[in-house]
Amino acid sequence: MSRVMDKLLACRFRHPDAAVRLFCFPWAGGGSGYYNNWGKLMPGNVEVYSLRLPGRETRLKEPCHKTMEALTNDISTTLLPKLKDKPFAFFGHSMGAFTAFEVARYLQKWYGLQPQHLFVSGVSAPQSPLRYQKNRQPVSEMSEEAFLDYIRQIGGTPEEILQNKGMMKLFLPPLRADLELLDAYNYQIPDSGPELSCPVTCFDGTEDRDHDQDAWFQLTSHSAFQKTKLPGGHFYLLDKNNQQTLLKHILQTLENI
Repeated sequence: MSRVMDKLLACRFRHPDAAVRLFCFPWAGGGSGYYNNWGKLMPGNVEVYSLRLPGRETRLKEPCHKTMEALTNDISTTLLPKLKDKPFAFFGHSMGAFTAFEVARYLQKWYGLQPQHLFVSGVSAPQSPLRYQKNRQPVSEMSEEAFLDYIRQIGGTPEEILQNKGMMKLFLPPLRADLELLDAYNYQIPDSGPELSCPVTCFDGTEDRDHDQDAWFQLTSHSAFQKTKLPGGHFYLLDKNNQQTLLKHILQTLENI
């Protein structure tokens, strides 16, 4: 891989003869570590890539993107060489679902490419009115104390990290930047109709806040749409049993590509 692509993509388990590549998009503040392990849980016909965004891990000194447009442009142009020689699919959880959708939309618009399948998780579709029902102040206006309370409310961050000032110094800036980006992100389906034509599968946790899964179906002209709920909250996918079920579902779908 090129140096620029190597900064963006992590692939711990290489399968150069794989039939399809799965690109995994992180949640707000997230890195590449969780998805990296998916590579050893998938058979050799699927090669898993995890995205590493600016402001975290080996890209810690790089500034985080402030808009979804800038993030999308950066990812899309860097990924492009990896998308031309074999089929690919996208998976994204929470913010990652939005990013995966926006990258897919960008690739379709400018290069006539799109994933064979779009897997989204843990969030309402970007155009859903449910997404805009926020009873909180914007993240950009929150004090540090209010922001920490908000993070605890969201869940998914172990208390030992929240209590560790050294770790929080590294963890909070990209998380806050991502959540500010999401506050500013909005999308409306064009009058001409959906911009994608790939099938979509939507996952969610049974104990998470209400999400508009059905609205994801409005974003594609493809007739195939599936939605599945697994036990747990917003980070249901961290549970090993849920992860196994999730990967089994993804694999069965990819094998039919």
